[in-house]
Amino acid sequence: MAHGTKTYLFCLLLFALSLVHTTIGICPQLSWDMRITNGLQSGALVVYPTDKDGADLGPHNLNPNEYFSWEFCEQVTKSTHWYTLFYWQPHQQNYTVWDNEIGKECFRHYGAEECYWLVKEDGFFVSPDNDPFPKGWVKKYDW
Repeated sequence: MAHGTKTYLFCLLLFALSLVHTTIGICPQLSWDMRITNGLQSGALVVYPTDKDGADLGPHNLNPNEYFSWEFCEQVTKSTHWYTLFYWQPHQQNYTVWDNEIGKECFRHYGAEECYWLVKEDGFFVSPDNDPFPKGWVKKYDW
């Protein structure tokens, strides 16, 4: 089979896989569960997740110990990128909560694609498990 034909068939396969995901919700790559928890001692935390392709999950007001979660499919091209705007009066930050690098930190094994974020007074922490803080949590960002 000629190289050009192989490339064409590969591109056709990628396109077909993207249609499968779009129409019936099957992920050709990994399906990730994301969770952001308000770990502040007091005060509401507003989280507003969006991705680079325009998915907008809207603002969510979280009281202490409440969380917001969502699921997404990792793109075949490994270009998935989720941002979240965080607002805790008077602080405001916009950080990456999932990209290929953060995915490597959250990945444990196939079938357990989960990424947890904990927002505290001293920063933003990520973990592949939802263990009690501080076990397994890594500080990624400051306020």
